[in-house]
Amino acid sequence: VSFLSPKPITDVTCFPASMPVQVSIKNSGLKKADFTHSALKVSLDVTGAISYHFDTTFTTGSMAFQQTDTINLCSVPTIVSGVYNMKVTINDTSDTDISNDTLSLLYKVGRVELPYDIDFSTVPNEFINVTMAGETEWKVVKGNGSNPAIAPAFGTGRLEFAGASDPGAYAHAVFNGVNIQGCVKPTLSFWFAHSADCTNNDVLTVLVSTDGGANYTEVKRILVTDTATAWKRYDVDLSSFTQSSCLSVVFRAMSFGGTNQSIDRIRITAENDAEISLLPISTGNRTACDNTPVDVKAVITNLSRLNIDMVDDTLTLNVTGAVNYSNKVVYNHRLGSFEADTVTLGQISLDANGAYYFEAFMQSFDDRSANDTVTDSTLFIMQDIALDTVLGLDNQMFKMVGDTVNVTAVAVNNGNIFVDKVILHMSINGNNVVTDTVTTQLGAGDTLVHPMSVPFVVPAVSKDQPFYFFEMKTELACDGDNTNDAISIVGQVLIPDSVDIQVLEISTTSPAKGKTRLSPTVTVANIGNIEADNIIVHVDVVNDSSRVVESISEMISHMAVNDTNAHVFTMTYKVPNYTGNYTLKAYVETYDGDAIQSNDTLVREFACILDSVGIREATGLDWSLGQNIPNPATETTAIPFTLPQDGRVRLSVMTANGQVIYRQEVDAVAGGNRIELDASGWASGLYYYTMEFRGQRITRKMTVTR
Repeated sequence: VSFLSPKPITDVTCFPASMPVQVSIKNSGLKKADFTHSALKVSLDVTGAISYHFDTTFTTGSMAFQQTDTINLCSVPTIVSGVYNMKVTINDTSDTDISNDTLSLLYKVGRVELPYDIDFSTVPNEFINVTMAGETEWKVVKGNGSNPAIAPAFGTGRLEFAGASDPGAYAHAVFNGVNIQGCVKPTLSFWFAHSADCTNNDVLTVLVSTDGGANYTEVKRILVTDTATAWKRYDVDLSSFTQSSCLSVVFRAMSFGGTNQSIDRIRITAENDAEISLLPISTGNRTACDNTPVDVKAVITNLSRLNIDMVDDTLTLNVTGAVNYSNKVVYNHRLGSFEADTVTLGQISLDANGAYYFEAFMQSFDDRSANDTVTDSTLFIMQDIALDTVLGLDNQMFKMVGDTVNVTAVAVNNGNIFVDKVILHMSINGNNVVTDTVTTQLGAGDTLVHPMSVPFVVPAVSKDQPFYFFEMKTELACDGDNTNDAISIVGQVLIPDSVDIQVLEISTTSPAKGKTRLSPTVTVANIGNIEADNIIVHVDVVNDSSRVVESISEMISHMAVNDTNAHVFTMTYKVPNYTGNYTLKAYVETYDGDAIQSNDTLVREFACILDSVGIREATGLDWSLGQNIPNPATETTAIPFTLPQDGRVRLSVMTANGQVIYRQEVDAVAGGNRIELDASGWASGLYYYTMEFRGQRITRKMTVTR
């Protein structure tokens, strides 16, 4: 058995993350090996840098005499630098010679980890010498050197190329696996021994390779000869190679028969650079007016490959704008290579509207301070519920007094924070009608359409001011714009023309002797909103037995709006003849369009005194015939009359030429009476009506108009 892979590292290389293990097996016996009858087990054990075990068994196939086969075992992870002790063992029960069944290999992984600092007091594992010509090689030696005579600058050893006696020789001191990818200003530093005695052109060239030796770049060339024999420090900027995770540094010594060359203390470092950045504050499902504080977090990132020890670093947060807040946090943390850490800098409430300006900075423990401060003003909070419109009502929509009006409020979330509760107030003439609280979830730009839970009733208004004031308002404790919270509408009320005749008072002489004829005074008011014409006023005389003993009627031809008329009757009534009280009932004839009829009647009591003096003449009849109402008549008209006792009357209507066009006999009762006439078929003009009672006749005029 023999190793085909891996091979020992002897030159510039790039270390893979894993290394395939491949071995060659030969049947050195005198007959075929049949694995079907005798299985072949192959085992791999790795110790040292890592511990690893792998085995596989072949139970089929065979190998002929002197046949050689290749076996790919596995891939061993090689991330860790160090020595990998690999041992492969084969086991076959039919094998007669086991002395050659085990194979060992030392595989060295020499990655250079930053920061790298070696003073050659010991032999570094990652150092490889490659002799290119001659016999001289790079070696780690202890103590002082000769030609030139020089002592170690650091520690107890040096890296020496003793080429003074070997002209034409040159060799490479190789340091593989330098990962400077993403490093900030990586720098190679080393100390080189110059000689004042060197008269030849011995030279040290520093080379780097990023592709495992396929190509080289010269980064430094140094002549050994100098004015003084001494150590001199050299710094090489490797920033041009920060894309490489596989950098090999090669020190090429070339002898021209001058002096020996020595290197002491090789360092590969990079600048520390930590950056602070702020994490965005997410409002997420946060709702308006929520004063629950939120964390303000920063991310501290190591932008370099080197570890950064941030001990007692103070992180400061300042917030201005919508709120003013400042806080300091002591930060103790070791940031590994390119590691990031999240830190809470403080807590603020987001219930205030406006822009939030953030500034965070840290003490500068690194080599670059430009990114140690961060400012951010991307957070803007606006909590605003706006009343967009009111449906069901506008200032062009006429309503009637007493109408029930259902309205719908349309509200919009004009902010950028969720609103979970909308309060709506509806008022009429400054008096709140209803307040609705709507639990909802309105995102930014969402609209709420809410029918109000209670309608309002159109209030009473006047003809002069036929309107009312409607207002709908929203309420949000943290509202950022109060100018869009309310909608006011002047509601127009349609007031139809209406008549309302009210009897305010009735008066007469009191007390009065029985049988006395009196003229009552009835006070009437027009409290409607239009003028009224031909208002018929009746007065009934009611005795102490609640019997109407007489009725008289007269007409008021015209009453303006809000006019009051104390109408003195021209007709008289006879006071009942007894000692006590009687009643006068004053009322107006039902008027077309009268808005309120409950105020059309008024009753008052008056005193009367028995009159026992005088005897009525047998032939004397005390009765009366009133003016027809209305007059002029258009359709129907009523003729009032009063009798002293029950009896039959005859009513006749004649034209101005004496032609009788209507005649009727009526049985009437004592007291007030009336006869309704239909004049709709009569031509316009002047007419006479006559009533006869017990041989007496009374005639009056009436007018008919079309």
